[in-house]
Amino acid sequence: MIADDPANASVINDFTRTSLNEFADLNNAYRKDEKRIEHNYEGKPPDDFRTIPVLPRIEEIKGFIQPFLRKNKLGGQYEDVDDYLDVQFRLLREDFIGPLRDGITEYIKNNESKAKSNIRNTDVRIYRNVIVVGPELAEFGLSFKMKMEMTTGLRKIHWELGKRLIYGSLVCLSDNEFDTLVLATVIDNAKIKDGIFSVLIEDENVQISELLNRNFTMAESTVYFESYKHVLAGLQSINETNFAFAKHIVFSQPKCSPPAYLDVQTSFDLRPLIHDDYIIVHPSNIRNEVLSVNQHIVSQENNKSTRVKVLDHSPWPAKESLQLDDSQMRAIQNALSREFAIIQGPPGTGKTYIGLKLAKVLLHNKDTWGNVSGMTSPMLIVCYTNHALDQFLEGVAKFYRGDLVRVGGRSKSERLKSYSLKQYRRGAYSSRSAIGKMTQLKDSARKELAKSQTKICKLTVSVQICLQTLINEGTLRDVMSDCQFRSLQTNMIPKNTDESSQSTIAIWLRTDLIEHECRLAINQDRNADEDFEQSINVTTGNERSASILFDDILPEFDTTQVNAVYQVKQKTLSGYNITNEYVNEILNHISKVRADLDEIELNIQKVENKRKLSKKNKINKIKELEKAQTRMKRQENELQFHLKQEQIIQIYQEQDTKSNLSHDLMPHQEVIAVDDIWKLNLKDRWRLYRSWVHTYVLYLNQKIEKEREGFMMTAKRYKEAQMLVDREILRHSSVIGMTTTCAARYLSTLRDIKPPIVIVEEAAEVLEAHIITTLSDGCKHLILIGDHKQLRPNPSVYKLAIRYNLNISLFERMVNNGVPHDCLELQHRMRPDIADIMRHIYPGLQDHSHVRCYGDVKGIAKNVMFINHNEPESSNGELKSYANTFEADYVAKLAKHLLMQDYNGSQITVLTTYTGQLLELKRRMNRDEYDDVNVTVVDNYQGEENDIVILSLVRSNHENRIGFLKTENRICVALSRAKMGFFVVGNFDQLSSLSPLWKAITEDMMTRGCIARGLQLRCANHPNDPPKIAVSATDFKDAPLGGCTKACETRLNCGHQCTLTCHIKDSSHKLFKCQKPCTRRCERNHKCKSKCFKDPCPPCRVIVTMTIPKCGHLQDIECHLDPTEVLCNTRPCPTILNCGHACTNACGYPHTIKCEYDIEKTFSCGHTSKLRCWQTNSIQCPHPCGSILKCGHECHGTCGSCLNGRYHDRCSQKCSRSLICGHQCESPCAHCLPCDQKCQNRCVHSTCNKRCGIPCTPCKEPCLWSCNHYQCSNLCSEPCDRPPCNRPCPKKLKCNHTCIGLCGEPCPLLCIICDKDEVTEIFFGTEDLPGARFVTLDDCGHVLETTSLDYYMNLKEEHGELSFKCCPKCKTPIRKCVRYGNVVNKQLQDIEQVKMTMLGGSFGQLKTMLDAENIFLSKRLRKMSIPRILMRFFNAATENAYLKIQKRITSIQENNSCVILSEQLIQTIHVQIQVINQFESLFKMIVGENQRLSFFNDIVKKAAEARFVFSEQELMDINTELNRAQLYCKCVKLETNLKKVGKHSDVTDDINFVRNKLFLVRVLTADECDKVCACLDRMKDMTMIQGLKITEEERISITQAMKLNKGHWFKCPNGHVYAIGDCGGANQRSKCPECKAEIGGEHHRLVDGNQLATEMDGATFAAYSEEANNLANFNLDDLH
Repeated sequence: MIADDPANASVINDFTRTSLNEFADLNNAYRKDEKRIEHNYEGKPPDDFRTIPVLPRIEEIKGFIQPFLRKNKLGGQYEDVDDYLDVQFRLLREDFIGPLRDGITEYIKNNESKAKSNIRNTDVRIYRNVIVVGPELAEFGLSFKMKMEMTTGLRKIHWELGKRLIYGSLVCLSDNEFDTLVLATVIDNAKIKDGIFSVLIEDENVQISELLNRNFTMAESTVYFESYKHVLAGLQSINETNFAFAKHIVFSQPKCSPPAYLDVQTSFDLRPLIHDDYIIVHPSNIRNEVLSVNQHIVSQENNKSTRVKVLDHSPWPAKESLQLDDSQMRAIQNALSREFAIIQGPPGTGKTYIGLKLAKVLLHNKDTWGNVSGMTSPMLIVCYTNHALDQFLEGVAKFYRGDLVRVGGRSKSERLKSYSLKQYRRGAYSSRSAIGKMTQLKDSARKELAKSQTKICKLTVSVQICLQTLINEGTLRDVMSDCQFRSLQTNMIPKNTDESSQSTIAIWLRTDLIEHECRLAINQDRNADEDFEQSINVTTGNERSASILFDDILPEFDTTQVNAVYQVKQKTLSGYNITNEYVNEILNHISKVRADLDEIELNIQKVENKRKLSKKNKINKIKELEKAQTRMKRQENELQFHLKQEQIIQIYQEQDTKSNLSHDLMPHQEVIAVDDIWKLNLKDRWRLYRSWVHTYVLYLNQKIEKEREGFMMTAKRYKEAQMLVDREILRHSSVIGMTTTCAARYLSTLRDIKPPIVIVEEAAEVLEAHIITTLSDGCKHLILIGDHKQLRPNPSVYKLAIRYNLNISLFERMVNNGVPHDCLELQHRMRPDIADIMRHIYPGLQDHSHVRCYGDVKGIAKNVMFINHNEPESSNGELKSYANTFEADYVAKLAKHLLMQDYNGSQITVLTTYTGQLLELKRRMNRDEYDDVNVTVVDNYQGEENDIVILSLVRSNHENRIGFLKTENRICVALSRAKMGFFVVGNFDQLSSLSPLWKAITEDMMTRGCIARGLQLRCANHPNDPPKIAVSATDFKDAPLGGCTKACETRLNCGHQCTLTCHIKDSSHKLFKCQKPCTRRCERNHKCKSKCFKDPCPPCRVIVTMTIPKCGHLQDIECHLDPTEVLCNTRPCPTILNCGHACTNACGYPHTIKCEYDIEKTFSCGHTSKLRCWQTNSIQCPHPCGSILKCGHECHGTCGSCLNGRYHDRCSQKCSRSLICGHQCESPCAHCLPCDQKCQNRCVHSTCNKRCGIPCTPCKEPCLWSCNHYQCSNLCSEPCDRPPCNRPCPKKLKCNHTCIGLCGEPCPLLCIICDKDEVTEIFFGTEDLPGARFVTLDDCGHVLETTSLDYYMNLKEEHGELSFKCCPKCKTPIRKCVRYGNVVNKQLQDIEQVKMTMLGGSFGQLKTMLDAENIFLSKRLRKMSIPRILMRFFNAATENAYLKIQKRITSIQENNSCVILSEQLIQTIHVQIQVINQFESLFKMIVGENQRLSFFNDIVKKAAEARFVFSEQELMDINTELNRAQLYCKCVKLETNLKKVGKHSDVTDDINFVRNKLFLVRVLTADECDKVCACLDRMKDMTMIQGLKITEEERISITQAMKLNKGHWFKCPNGHVYAIGDCGGANQRSKCPECKAEIGGEHHRLVDGNQLATEMDGATFAAYSEEANNLANFNLDDLH
C-alpha cells in the first residue's frame, strides 16, 4: 500500500502511522549503528587536550577529523594525571560534539542525495530561513536578535514543554550548507512562539556586518551545551599539582588514609548525633548578626560523647544512643576516619539522613578542620541537581545557624532565599572589610559598564527602530544625495504642530493607502477580524531568562532603561505614526459605559438588600434597572466590535508597513542615478527607501562595532570584580552548596578558598568529570554518597556509554577497584511486600520493624498489585518520547479512586517512565480534581518517597522494544518509592520476556498473587461483598464514590435518607448537604420553599398585605419583613416642599432634593428666563450681554457672566494681524503676544524646534556656501565673507542639457530646453534674455531669473516695515537660500531683536521677575496659614485667588504651561496680585461686614483668572469696582465716627442712600457716584469738631503725630488750627495755610484774633503762661 496515494489515504489509520514512525526510528537507529565506529585507541594522544578548544571546530563538525577516544578504565590505574584527564576530557567533549557532527553530516548527506529521506534526524533540529534582525544589548554583552520562519510544523510545537532553543542551547548558523558556520548559544527565548529569540555569538571576532543580510540555515544540537562547557574548561585547568586524591582516582589505590587534619589523638564532640534538636551556632563572619549560643543538653550520654577519639572506634557511644543501626554506625565511623569515603545506600536506607548526620558532626567540630594557615575554610556540599541540593541544604539549615551560602540562581526553596549568594551580595559591609573593598571595586566597574551600556543601547535600539518602522527624512538626510533630498523637499507638505503628523517620507511612500486598503479589506470580509486575530494571537511560552544560570556573575539587565531609550529614539527617528485618536475615543466611551454598568449593578444589589421595599416594588425597580443594563451592554458590545475592527486595522497597517520594509533593495548604481524621487512608481519608492535604510543601518552597525570592544572589556572587568566579591563571601562562609555545573564555573574560586571537606550527594548519578572539577588541591576529605545500582550517569551518546564506559561514575569505578565503601542495609521506607521486590536487586536488604506496622490501603484488596495489559503505546516524535493512553486513563481513575478513600492528595504520587506519558496524565488529572497529587517522571523522583505510588511503565509494542526499562538502575528507582501501597500498570508479558530482572520480579509477583489483568476494588462499607475487578478505566464506575454501587441508606440528622451511592469520604455526613425540600414552617404557617440543608431557613418571601404604621397605607410586602421598617411605595407623597411644589417621590422615600418643576425666574437684573426649580439659586442670568466694549467689539458674555455689566468677559474677537514672523496673530482683540506656533526658521544644517516667539539659537555649523571660485569661512548664522558667484553652473541635468543655475548654487530642476515655456515665462521681464541664469528658492521651489531677483532681494522696504523677504510669485517667506544668506541672516537678526524686545528681557531676567512675584505670594499665603480662629480677618475669595495665581506661576516655572514667558505676562500677573491685594486691604478695614463684602468676591475671582494681558475694558471695570469698594469703606468709617459723636441718626437717609447705590447689581453710573460722594461729604461734615473744622479721628492723628504737650495748639481768626513749638510762646508772625490770615506773634504775644485751641488737647492756658507754669495744664495722673 502506498501511503501517498490519495485513494488509500483513508485506510491509513493512527495505528499504521504509529507503526511507520516506529519503523523510521528503528531504521534510523540501525543506520547509526552502521556508521563509522571510532577506533578504540590505546596509544598516546596526538596532542595536548588543554590546547583543544571547548567549542567544536568546523573540521570536527564536518567529520574531517576523527576524535581520538579511549575507554574510561573500569579496573586498574591510569599512567598519570594527564593521561586520566585526557581520557575524561575527550570523552565528555565527544558526548556533546558527536550528536552535532552526526546530525549535520546526515543533513548534508540527505541534501546531496536526490531521493528525499524519510528518516527523522534525531541528533540536530534544523530551522530554515533564519535571519539576524540586528544587534541588541543583553546582560552578557552584545547579542543578536534572530527571526526564523515559523512553518506549520513549528507552530504546532509545545515550546513550553519541549527543550527546543532553551537558554544555553548550542546552534550552528550557515548560509552555505555548513561549508562554513557560526556557533552561538541561545540566551533568550521569551518570544519563541513568534519565531524570535536572541543568541550570543561565541566567536568574538565575528563582525556584525558578516551576519546581516544573510539567510541562514540553523542547526540546533539536541545535547544541552550549557552543562558541558564549564566542566570541560575546568578539566583543562587541572594538572598534577592541583589534582586531589590522585592516588585513588588516577592510580586506583584501595587503601584509604585518615583525613590529613586528623591524628590518633583527635577527638570529636558527638553530642549532635545523640539529640536531633541540637542546634549548632557559629558566629557570622559575613553578616553583622548576633546569634544565640549553642544548646547544651546535659545527660549521662552527653558526658561520654563530649570527647570521642575519631580514629579509635571502640570508645564510641552505643549505636542506640546515636539513633543509628549497625550499617549506619559503620558508615559514619568510616566516613569520618577515611579521607576518601564512599557510602552506598539502597532505597529507603537513609543516604541523605546519614549525609546530614555527617555534616552536623563535622560542623560542630569545625575547629578541627576549618582553620587552614590561619584562614577559616568552609565545607563544600555538591549535588547533581538543584532539587537534591535544596533538599540537603534545607536539612542543614534546620540544625545549623551560621554562614551557609547557596550558590546558583535556580533554587526553588523559600527557606533558602536568605542563604542565597545573591542575598549575601546585597548585604551592607564595612568599607574596611575585604568584602566591602571588593564591593566598592564591583560598584565602580558597574558604573563604567552602565555608561558603556547606554552608548551601545542607543545605537542598538536605533537599529531595531529602523527595521521596524518608517524613518523620517531628517534621520536619512546623510544617506540621500543632495538632489534626492531637494526633490523630497520640493513637494513637502507644510506640517502643522501636531506631533502625530506624518513626515514627508510617509507622504511620499503613500502610507495613507495602507490604511485605506486595510479598511477596504475589513469591510469586504466582516469575519476577517476573527480569523486574523487568531492568526496573530501570541501567547507567552516558557520564559527562560538568561539570568537563570548566570545571574551570579553578571549584572541584572534593566529592560526599563532599554524601553525608555526605545521610546525616546522612536520619537526622534520615526516618520510614520498610526493614529490612535479614534481608538482612544472608543476606549473612553467603553470606560464610561462600564462605569454606568457598575453603577446599575450596584443599584440592583442595593434594591435587593433593601428590606423596607415590598416584593412588588423590588421587582419593578429591578426590571427597570435590568432594562437599562441590557441597553448599556448592547451599546458596549457595539463599541467593542468597532474597537476590535480598529485594532485589527492598526495591526494590518503595522504588518503591511513592516512587510514593505523587508523586501528587495534598490542596487547602488540605480540609487545614485535617481534625482527626482517623486517620479518613481510606488514599488521603486519602497525599494529606494529600503536602500537608504540599509545604508543607514550599516553606518549604525559600524558605530556599534567601534564601541563593542570597549564594552566587552568593561563587562569583563565587571565580571572579574563580581567574582572577587563572591570569592570573599565564600571564603568567609562555613558551608557552601553548589551543583556540579556551578562548581565547575567557580573552580578558580574553589581553588583559592580550598574547602577541606567535600560531600557529594547523588555521586553515583554524576559523570566522573563533573566530580573532578569540584575538587581543589586543598580538599583533605571527600565523602561520596550514592547508589550505583539506582540511577547511573546518562551520557548523550549511547555508544560512549556502552563502548567507552562513560556511564560509569567515579563512585562505581572506585567500588569496582576495591576502594573501601560502606553499604547501608536497613531500609526504613517500604512495607515488606514492596521491599521483597527490591530484594531481587539487593538480596541483603533488611526491614526496620516500623515498616511492618503500616495499615492496608483502603478501597483495594491488596497493597501491592501489578496490572498487566497489552494495549499499544504511541510515540511523540517532537519529544522523542512515548505515551500509552490506556495506562493514562487507568492511572487517572485509580488515583481518583484512592482520593475517594479519604486519602490526601499529598499522600499519592503518580510516576511514569516517559515525558510523553507525563503530558497525557496531566491532561487527564487537572489540579482542581487532583489537588496536591504529585505527577512526575521517575528520573525527577530520585530520593523522594510517598505513602502510595502508582507507576505507569508505558512501553507496549509489537517490536518487543522496552527501551531503558531493561536497565536495572532505572527499574530500581521506579520500584522503590512507595511506603504503604504500590500499583504498577504495564505490559509485564513483554517486559518479562526481554529482561531477566523483570522476569524474576514478575514470577515472584505471580507466586504471591499480586499480578492480574485488573485491580480488585473492595468496598470498606460492605467488606463481605465480592470485590469489583477494574480491568480498564471504565470499570471504576462500579465504585463511583470509592465504595460500591449500593445506596448509602444512612439516616441523616434531618430525618431524610442520604441520596448518594455508597461512599467512604464523609462517612459521618458532616459535609453532606441534604437536597430534599425543607419541612419547616414560618410564624404565619407558610411552608419553607428552600432545601433541607439550609439551617436556619431563609426568610419567608410569601407576599402578605400589611399596614405601614408610619403612614397608615396598606402595602404588599414579604412575610418576614417588619412593617415598621418598610418604606411605603404609595405615590404621590402628600408632602409639599419648601419651594411650594409637591414631592415627586414615593411616600416612604426621602423627599425630592432637586425639584424638577419648570418655573420662570426674574433675575435681579430684570431679565426673565425659564429654568428648573432647583436651579433657582445656582444659575446666573443667561441673557446675552451685548454691550459695546472699549475695543469697539460687542461683548459675547452673558448678563450673569459679566456680573450685570460690572466686569465684562474678555473680548473673544481674534486679532488676525500678520506678525513679524509671518504667522497670523491668534491673540484676542489686538493684544498681540509672542507667537506660539512652531518656528519655521531653518538652514541647510538644521531646523529650529522652538516656538516662534522665542528667539532662535544661531546655527554654529560652518557655512556650506562654496564653489570652485569662492568659499565662505564664517559660521552659518554669520554674514558670509564671500560674494555671490555669477558664473554659469557647469553641471548636466538628467536630460543631459546644461544646468541653468549659477556656480555653487543648488541646480534648478527645470531645463531651458525641455521646460522652455515654464522657464521663460515672463515675470520680471528678463527671463527670455540670452544667457539668463536662474535661482531656485528652497522654501517654495519657484525658479526665478538671477539679476532681477538680486535687485529685488537687495531692495529696501519703502515703509520701513520689518519682515521676511517673500517669493515675488507666491509670497512665501524666504528663510533659506545660500545666495541670499546675508539678506536672510540680516532679517533674522532684526527679527530676533524684535522678539527679544517683545519678551522684555532674557530668560534669566524674566525668571527672576517671576520668582519675585512668587515670593510675594508665598508670604501672603503664609500669613493666611495660621489657624482661622486666631485671625482677626479672613476672606476665602482672596486666599483662593492667591492660590490660583501661585499655581499658574508654578506651572510656568516647571514648563508645564504652553505660555511663552514674557515681561507682559509677568506684568499681568503683577497687576492681578496688586488688584487682589487692594481688595484684601479694603476688606481688612471693614471687618465684620462679611455679608456685604461677598458682593465683591466674584470680581476677585474673575481678576485671578489665567490671562496673558488685561484689556482696557477689564482695567476700567476693575477700577470702577475698586472705587465702589473704597466708597463703601469710607461709608462704614463715617458711620462709626457718627456713632461716636452721637449724630448717626441725623444722617440715616444719607447712609441708606449710599448703601443702596453701592450695592446695586449693575455698574455704578458717574451721576450715581457723584451723589454718593456728596452724601459722604455731608456725613463727614457732621463729624467735624466744633470750631476746628476737622474730625475727631483727624484730631487724634494730628496730636499723636506732633507729640506736643498741652498748650501748644492755637487757631487763626477763621478757626484753622496751628501749633507753636519750643516753649509754646509766639516769637514770629506767619500766614495761615488755609485762609492766609496772620497767625503767630512776637514776644510771646499772639496776633489779635488768634487764640488758644482748647479743643485740640484740652489745655486751659498756653504753655508759656504763668498758669501753665503753676501746673494748671498738667494732669497729675499722667506722672505715674
